[in-house]
Amino acid sequence: RPVMVGHNYWTLPVGRFFPAEREGGWRTELDTAAWLEACKRARLLSDGASDRAVVSLDGTVGVVQMSGQAGEARAEFPANGAPYTLAFNVDYLTRCLMALAAPRVAVRHHDPSLPVVFAPIGGDPDATYIIVPMQL
Repeated sequence: RPVMVGHNYWTLPVGRFFPAEREGGWRTELDTAAWLEACKRARLLSDGASDRAVVSLDGTVGVVQMSGQAGEARAEFPANGAPYTLAFNVDYLTRCLMALAAPRVAVRHHDPSLPVVFAPIGGDPDATYIIVPMQL
């Protein structure tokens, strides 16, 4: 099935190359619009020197945090899933959420160093977006 990586489509056996498709790991379902809005709000204080956004979930609330010379931004959004903390390039994350164009998104991953798979819930069933997390 086609996999969107950045703005390029590849046809790959996802489960073989991206371990987040394998059994086990974490799966979280999030409201796409709320997560996208949290990313945009957190980005307001970014000075452009760092596009790293730390995304933390505690099971019921998700937090997007960014730091810059102007200060630190923190935005919350509702979440439902296993607790974890990952860091993403906020531009890639924002583009991913906008490209999926679905009311909810499923996030699957195994480890903070492995690619994270984003798939729409209630959108195009063939759409998949993959982002490699940044170092925490």
